[in-house]
Amino acid sequence: MSFNILDAVKGHLTPDLISKASSFLGESDSAVGKAFSGILPSVLGGLISKSTSGTEGADEVFSLAKESHSNGFLGGLGNIFTDGGSLLSKGTGLLKNIFGNKADGVMEAIAGFAGIKKSSVSSLMSVAAPAALSTLGKHANDTGLSAGGLMSLLNSQKSSIMSMLPGGLSSLAGMIGLGKISDTVASFSNGAKKTVSATNDYAEDSTRKAGSGLKWLLPLLLIAGAVFTIWYLWKGCNKNDAAVGGTGVDTTVVVNPVTPDVNTNTTTVLPAIYVDSVSGLINYDLGKDTEFSLPDGVKFTAAENGFESLLLNFIKTGSIDTVNKSANWFNMFDVQFKSGGNAYTGKAEAQLKNCAAILRAYPYVKIKLGGYTDNTGSADANIKISQQRSDKVKADLIKMGATVGQIEESVGYGPQFPVCEANDTKECQARNRRVACKVAVK
Repeated sequence: MSFNILDAVKGHLTPDLISKASSFLGESDSAVGKAFSGILPSVLGGLISKSTSGTEGADEVFSLAKESHSNGFLGGLGNIFTDGGSLLSKGTGLLKNIFGNKADGVMEAIAGFAGIKKSSVSSLMSVAAPAALSTLGKHANDTGLSAGGLMSLLNSQKSSIMSMLPGGLSSLAGMIGLGKISDTVASFSNGAKKTVSATNDYAEDSTRKAGSGLKWLLPLLLIAGAVFTIWYLWKGCNKNDAAVGGTGVDTTVVVNPVTPDVNTNTTTVLPAIYVDSVSGLINYDLGKDTEFSLPDGVKFTAAENGFESLLLNFIKTGSIDTVNKSANWFNMFDVQFKSGGNAYTGKAEAQLKNCAAILRAYPYVKIKLGGYTDNTGSADANIKISQQRSDKVKADLIKMGATVGQIEESVGYGPQFPVCEANDTKECQARNRRVACKVAVK
């Protein structure tokens, strides 16, 4: 598996650390989390800019990374806000080194974005900078990377890192020197020189993508045109038929491109299930048990095609659909309840612990919870029960380590939006009695 710098650094900034930072700085957890969402790509962007500024820059970043790792900064990260500030002071010295005279401008922009004090941003950046360098130093040490190799790694992930800058901070890319970077010459350990092309990375990426896209776009447009022509002619024939002996009603459906933020269907192919006739417990066929490893070192075992697998895969590789808001939902298959209430049954708590562990490992991920029932009983009673179940899942995830800010909302939808629309068999109704989570922010 390839090494993702941003995810690796995020893994060290746990909800517990964010909570300690909030208390130490007198800021809210959500504001600190919001600040970190801008700080991390900014710090890594600063390191990329510095490492690609010439041979000396690459060597200096490499040296700082190795030194931060050897000093054991990550090992003391949990006590950084309780040790009297000695570790923080060490981190402060790195900021000027990374950003030069642009450090104040970066801090002011992030402070305004997150709604916190500039001094608080300075402290948080004094955590993020050595955490990022230590993570890079450890990776270089584990893999035997040279200064040139580390520079290449950073440069290869530049676009993905800077794309994670929140919209309100997009101008920071130019401020830290990544809007346009001159070609640099990096010297490797054997003394040979290699030119690294990094001129206007974003423009080059766009040009490359546009060029490659045209190769398939034209045929696709031609196909689409042919399909439209066939549809248009067919529609015209139908209208003529209607005028002669049909209804005369145009049945064209206009679809609103923005859909409600609800879980209308979470999977294309529903997994096979078996419903125990005595307990009512649903057993899904989700594949064999597999061990999963999180960026913060936590490991757990879950079904290879289960909720945990789907959620992790989406966090790592998925894209949030901002138009179709019924997307990005995942059924929590094992979160089941005893009939008529919100008491868990089966393996619900084990799955919630796994979900909380995932949220702790990815502290910037935010989710929305939805509770659903089958169509038996009154709609009002079902909505009430589904709300109680959704709220219970939210409360328990927070008890298990997720932050309050990571769960944006919990809603009870009752029998609305069934995943099995017929709702007329024991198995079909069982599928519809569920709790699901939507990834809202990642």
